[in-house]
Amino acid sequence: MSITHVPGVLTEFSHRGRQVRFFVKNMADAVQNFHLNGNFYEADTLSVIEGYLRPGDVFLDVGANVGNHAIYVALYCQPGEVIVVEPNPEAIPLLRANLALNYLVVNTQHVGVGLSDAPRQVVAQFPRNNLGAARMVEQEDGRLRLVVGDELFADRKIDFIKIDVEGHELGVLNGLKRTLAANRPTIFLEIDTANRDAVFAWIEEHGYEVAHAFRQYTLTQNVILRPKAG
Repeated sequence: MSITHVPGVLTEFSHRGRQVRFFVKNMADAVQNFHLNGNFYEADTLSVIEGYLRPGDVFLDVGANVGNHAIYVALYCQPGEVIVVEPNPEAIPLLRANLALNYLVVNTQHVGVGLSDAPRQVVAQFPRNNLGAARMVEQEDGRLRLVVGDELFADRKIDFIKIDVEGHELGVLNGLKRTLAANRPTIFLEIDTANRDAVFAWIEEHGYEVAHAFRQYTLTQNVILRPKAG
C-alpha cells in the first residue's frame, strides 16, 4: 500500500451561505493564496460562467488545476454533472483533496490526462508559485499523456466546456471536433494572445460567436462562445 503525505494547511470560509474548504500546499501560489485568504480565485470569471450555465447542464472543466472552478460550479450552479480533466501531477493530489473536502461527487475519470488534437507525450512546466500556469511541453520521453478529446467525449452529453490550458487551446478545440458538432456547447475559453488570430478564425469557421469578452490578464483574453443562431 502506498501512502502519500502532503504538508499544508486546511482553509475554510463561507461563500453565499455555504462553507467551502480548500487544502493549501503553497501559500504563495497564485490560486492557492486566494483560497488561503477566504476567496475563490477569479471570482469575476466565475460569475460570468454562472450566468451562462443552466440547471442540469453537464460541465466539462478542461484544465481543472486544484478545482477552483469545478468546485464553484458544483456548489452554486446546480449542474447535472461536473467532469474534470487535469494532467499535471503536482495539481492532482490537491484537486482530489479539495473535491473530497467539499463532499462533492465529481467525475474524475479523466484526471491524469490532458486533451489535444493528437496523442502526445509531454512534461509539465510551470513557475514556482503558479501551478495554474502549467504548460504541457511535448517531449519524446514525457511521462504525461495528452489524448484526443473526441476519444473521451464524442458520445457524451456536454453542455458547457471551460478551457484554460495555457496556450494549447487550439489543440483542445480541434481534438473536440465531433463532441462540439454533436452537442454545440457553450464554451468559456482563455485565449493566449499569441493564438488570438488563429482562435478567432476557428470561431468563425465552426459557427460560433463571442457572447461575452473580457481581459483579466495582459497576455490573455477570456471569451464566452455560443453557437450562432440558425
